[in-house]
Amino acid sequence: MTLLDLYIENDTDFAQRIVMYSDCQKQVPIDLSDYALRAQIKNSAGTAVGEFVIIETNAAIGEISLTLSAAETLAIAAGSYSWDLRMEDGDGQVLRWIGGNVTVATTVTREA
Repeated sequence: MTLLDLYIENDTDFAQRIVMYSDCQKQVPIDLSDYALRAQIKNSAGTAVGEFVIIETNAAIGEISLTLSAAETLAIAAGSYSWDLRMEDGDGQVLRWIGGNVTVATTVTREA
């Protein structure tokens, strides 16, 4: 599994572009066209506190964006969490390809 730590400020929109590769040298992208993708943020007890919207910006070359709206990030309390991306192919094989830690920070300025 590839590790990628994320930093999210709550009450702001979040987007993280990711290109997924099948090799360590990052030369062979994964064609994600035939995969169902799901990515969640969980607390230390394993309870989901958020779910990313996944935009396949170019599935053929393994490019996606993980996104959360400002309202979604505001609903996650400041703290430390974990996340991963689950991939399921057409045959039902499930892979956990990428994940890591998530730090959610509180922003100072709020909408009036």
